[in-house]
Amino acid sequence: MQNMLFDNNFTPDFLVKLHAAAVEIGWEYANAANRVTYPYESKLSVGNRPLFFGQRMFTRENTLRISECNVPEVFWEALEHFCFRTYTDEKLELIAIDSNLQLQGMDGEWHTDVLTQPDDGSNRTIMFYPMYEWFDDWGGQLEIQNDDGSVDSLLPKPGRFIYFDSKKLHRGLAPTIPNKPRISIAYRMRVVG
Repeated sequence: MQNMLFDNNFTPDFLVKLHAAAVEIGWEYANAANRVTYPYESKLSVGNRPLFFGQRMFTRENTLRISECNVPEVFWEALEHFCFRTYTDEKLELIAIDSNLQLQGMDGEWHTDVLTQPDDGSNRTIMFYPMYEWFDDWGGQLEIQNDDGSVDSLLPKPGRFIYFDSKKLHRGLAPTIPNKPRISIAYRMRVVG
């Protein structure tokens, strides 16, 4: 599947609400974003690479059990906007929601987002940027490795959704300027039906 970008989804006022909710997340300095090398998902697996801030806000264990649900209402509204108005080609089920906050020097590691096993090709990621402003020279690109080996480098524009196959290797680059956090919300989805 091709990586898809969706821009200009929200009013400036709604972007400010999203950004305000994002900075209030209970950030933990423990995100390794590593599902490639052992020990997976561990602070020990990144070697000399810096950690960054993150928080799992929602996890669906199975059809009957949700183990975490600390999602600000505006993030539900953003997801509903994507699934019911922006992109309706596939019926999606939510598996998890993760938040990431990176500062200068906190480049992410290459990883995949496949959360269901065995991977049947139905896993998708909706990467969302809840910032109300971001300038191109601030960096913070999401890099996604395509099947042909090429890499898409996509800026974290305010309110942007990036929809891609979760089994693709990807990483979030840090901002190039100090004291300006790059915030992303990763909705981990599965195609159903």
